[in-house]
Amino acid sequence: MTENTELLLLCPTCKKSVKEHHKDDIQTWYCCEAGHQTANPIKQELDGIQIFQRKICKDMEEHPEHWDNYKPLKLYPSYAAFCDDPEEQTGFKPARVARWLAENEHFKTDRETDILYYGDEAKGTWIQDGET
Repeated sequence: MTENTELLLLCPTCKKSVKEHHKDDIQTWYCCEAGHQTANPIKQELDGIQIFQRKICKDMEEHPEHWDNYKPLKLYPSYAAFCDDPEEQTGFKPARVARWLAENEHFKTDRETDILYYGDEAKGTWIQDGET
């Protein structure tokens, strides 16, 4: 483990996260949500995504007014969704992609310059060449 590593402490019995419960003369005791107590929790190193999630959750707890800053990510279908056989991922149909884009995204083309703009129709913001 490196110096800047963040750890998740887990119950050795049920693998749920633990919180510090109390300290005695020798060690710190931890308790999980299932009620198990341990002085030796499993130490799991967090990856970059988990660290980011912790920071976001902490920010949202401390500053509820920031909720508006965290829009849910747009979900896009997988490659398989555009195939005749999604399990084997064969028979890819570009027309299905085009239909999905037409129904779920917003594009405009300047007919004089042929520049494609991608954007948010509700906000009225458009970005040149479909770059986001």
